Formats: sequence, structure tokens, C-alpha cells
Amino acid sequence: LQEPVDADFFFFFSDQTTTDDNNETITWQEYIYNDVIETIEETYSFYLAAVRDNDGAEPEITATQKSQLDSTLSEYKEAAEEYGYTLSAYLVAVMGKGVTETVFRREATRSYIADNYKSSISSETVEKKYTDAEYDKYKEENPDTLKTVDVRIFEANSESDAEAFKKALKADGSNFTELAVKYSKDGFYKKYYADDSASTVTKATRSFLMNSSGFSIGKEDESSKKEEEKTYTGLDWLYSADRKAGDINSFSKTVVYVLSPAEEADGNTINIRHILISPKGEPSKATSAKDADWDSALQEAEKLLEQFNKGDKTAKSFADLAGKNTDDPGSEETGGLYEDVAPGQMVLPFNNWCFADGRKAGDTDIIKTESGYHIMYFDGETKTPIWKSFAETQMKDKDSQSKADAIEEEFTAKVNWFGSRYFEIDTDIDR
Repeated sequence: LQEPVDADFFFFFSDQTTTDDNNETITWQEYIYNDVIETIEETYSFYLAAVRDNDGAEPEITATQKSQLDSTLSEYKEAAEEYGYTLSAYLVAVMGKGVTETVFRREATRSYIADNYKSSISSETVEKKYTDAEYDKYKEENPDTLKTVDVRIFEANSESDAEAFKKALKADGSNFTELAVKYSKDGFYKKYYADDSASTVTKATRSFLMNSSGFSIGKEDESSKKEEEKTYTGLDWLYSADRKAGDINSFSKTVVYVLSPAEEADGNTINIRHILISPKGEPSKATSAKDADWDSALQEAEKLLEQFNKGDKTAKSFADLAGKNTDDPGSEETGGLYEDVAPGQMVLPFNNWCFADGRKAGDTDIIKTESGYHIMYFDGETKTPIWKSFAETQMKDKDSQSKADAIEEEFTAKVNWFGSRYFEIDTDIDR
């Protein structure tokens, strides 16, 4: 399923209702059935397009994908043997009629082919270049999508907590950090939010907040399910021309304090280098690491920065240190370098340090994020205006989506009598 099932698994799905994309009431059984059909249709649309564009032959999947498929089937085979089944019999038992080993391998392969074809569309779009005239036209036609705001923002654990946070927040926002600590989760996050930068967003676009799963302010209103009728009360409020510094509001679990209202982003994108030192060298486990591990990571970061400052303090010497010491696999081979970075691409403390007023080439510092301590080195600004970087991302997203939509419209699917025999209509649990 594309979204979590918010239903009670102790009762029949056919006796529970939800709303579909058209805001119409249907049973959860109908919802799941429709979702499965849509997923199959989407997968086969891209699969068939991939075969068509490969002169009618099935494209090869990657060696990694073949290995993953073999590994998955091996795991199923082990489970089957534990229960006294053959592999095909086990697959039928847990997945439904007709799902033998041959069918599973075939459908998994086709799913990989479909995913690869979708990725190729995205890759083609990434390589696309636009003219200055196209950028200017987009800017003229979509000025609001290129505007940014500076805010203090916090996602509470519940709507009641968000409301209490809002009521306790002073008009000048001076106790925002204090409240963020009070209403954050125990452990790591109470220390994390003690730093102002953890709840500050610099140069945030509508699309950043809309696509960030961390903030419910970016979710569409429940009453607007149809694509062409979607509304976003929180974002509409935040990016309104009526906003002014000091405005306070809450939307669902998000509390927001406006530092500066929406305006076109000034400045250019930047090149930044960093060395990540994570507790125990594991970024994914940092939030659960012990205080002693964090202290050790900070000491290591401080020693590396001291070592850098004793040298010639050049980008090259920083890159050498990064290549030997960073725990960030994304920049290990590039000397810690990320190029042409725009606001909203990095986690908040990292982002805010990069785009702080007065930042200049050669600046260094140590900042803390959920992944560990980052030794920062500001490489400098590029020649790309921030608004143009935003425009390029949005234009490419639209072009990629248009290509995907065209393919889905090209192919149609329906369930015939024979195919319907292979659907397990009874989706109730334990009926």
C-alpha cells in the first residue's frame, strides 16, 4: 500500500470506512482493492513503456537487483522449509492464488524494470538545461513558489501540545527554544533543541515545507482531496502578503514564529565542505548514542579542527582531512564537498550555518545535527542565484512528472473475468 492503513485490524475491513482521493466514503476493503489495482496499472505502464523503447525486448535488470531477488527467494525458501512447504506452495499460502516461484520472479523482475525506467526519466530530466529566457518566464509566472521565509518552527508530539506551545510563546519569540526543549521528546532531542538553530529555518520555500515529512504545516487540508482542489491553509497563511515578523500560529502539530515574511531569496547557492564525526562512527545510530559517545565525537572533531587550523587552512588541506576522517559516505570521495547547495537541501543546523548573514569563504566551525558533529568549511558562493536554483528544481520536477503522467495515460488497464479470479476479494484479517 502507498499509505499506512489507519484501520483496526481486529475488525473486518469490510465493516470499516475511510475516504478516497475524491473525498468519498468507501470501505477499507474497497480502498485496499483499488490501491492494488492502481499500483499494478502504474507498474505495468512503465514496464510496457520500457519494453517498447527497448525494441520490444525486456531490458536487463541490474546485477544488484538480481542478487536482491535471489536473496529474497532464498529467505522465503528457508521460511517455507520451516513450515514444511515447497517454496511455491508457501508463496501461494502467504500471497494468494497463483503466486508461484515463477510468477513471483517474473513480477519482481517487471517491477524492477518499471522502477529503472522511471529512474531513467528522472535522470534525463536532471540533465536537461534551460535557457535564461525560460528561467525568466518561469519566475514571472510563478513568483510565489520562489519566495522564502525565515521562521522558528517546531513539530510537537500532539495538537494539544502545539496549542499549549503557541499560548506560552512570547510575542517577541524569546522563549521559543525553551519551549522547544520542554515539548520535545526525551533524551537526545531535549539537548538537540537547546540550540536555536535546531528550530530555525532560513530561506524556506513552500515546496520545502510541503515536501518535508517533519512538518505537518505542509500537509494539504483534509477537506481537499481532489488534486485540482487541494488547499494548504498553513502554507497559505505563512506565505501570505499579510504576514509580518513576529506573527505566531499553529497548524496541526506545527508551531511557527515568523522571523521575516515571504520575499524573493537573495544571494547565490554555495559550495560547502564538511567532515562528519558521528558517535561510534554510525550516523544512523547517533540519536540513540550515549552521552559519552557524543562527548568523544566532539573531542575528535575539535582535534581535527585544531589540526586544520595549524596548517595552511586551505580547501585542499581540509579536503585531505575529510577524505581520511569523515563518516559521511555521500562526500567521502569528494573531500567533504557539496556543490551548488541551495537553502533547504541540508538539515536545519547545517543549512542555517551555510546561509548565515556575513558568511565568507574560509569560515570554519563545528555544528551538531542528528547525525553527529560537522566540522564546517565554507568554500564560497557560486554564480547561481538562489531563485534560479529553486526555479530549476521546480521546472525539472514538473517536466519529470509530465513525462510520467503521459506514460500512465498512454496505457490503460482493466480487470477481466479471468483476472478477477486471482484477486483475494476477502481482505478481512482472520475471517
